[in-house]
Amino acid sequence: KFVDTSVALIALHGTTGRPKEAEAAFQDTLALLEKLCSASPATPEKKVAFAERYRNLSIDLRGAGRGADAETAGRMGVKLFEDLVAQAPGSVDYAAGLAWARHEHTWALVTLKRFEEAEKVSGSAVQGWEAVLPKTPDNAWYQWVYVHALLARGDALRGLNRPAAAAEAVDRARERLERMLLATPANPEY
Repeated sequence: KFVDTSVALIALHGTTGRPKEAEAAFQDTLALLEKLCSASPATPEKKVAFAERYRNLSIDLRGAGRGADAETAGRMGVKLFEDLVAQAPGSVDYAAGLAWARHEHTWALVTLKRFEEAEKVSGSAVQGWEAVLPKTPDNAWYQWVYVHALLARGDALRGLNRPAAAAEAVDRARERLERMLLATPANPEY
């Protein structure tokens, strides 16, 4: 809840012309997350919770127009998920968390026009999802997030002025979404 409140405060300060206060709120949020992460026993469950908080903080900060802060938070989420995957390479949930964190990090990099980095990260995100999805064929949420990873990749490739490759990524996203809709036409989630 603190992180959610902090993001709202960061956005409020940012949209009301108080960048110093927005920066202070962001730094306080990062400091608290780091303190909680290091003070807590390093159980996998706690690492997942912190990795998810960083990933979600990245999403919210990007939405609040704070691309550089979104990139920092996103990178931290990716790092925590990478550690989890290294500790338990067979965990589908950790692999999915890493793929999701990477595609959100891609969008933060695209926001900053760091397209070469975004292309590399997005490639890892898509590969991660392509390894996870065959193991979780009934997980509609993972399918949905994979579509978003393909769209993020398209944005990165478009930024590199690679329109054909960008169109291919977007077409793959559209095709996946169509298959999802045909498989579950009554699902309002899509």
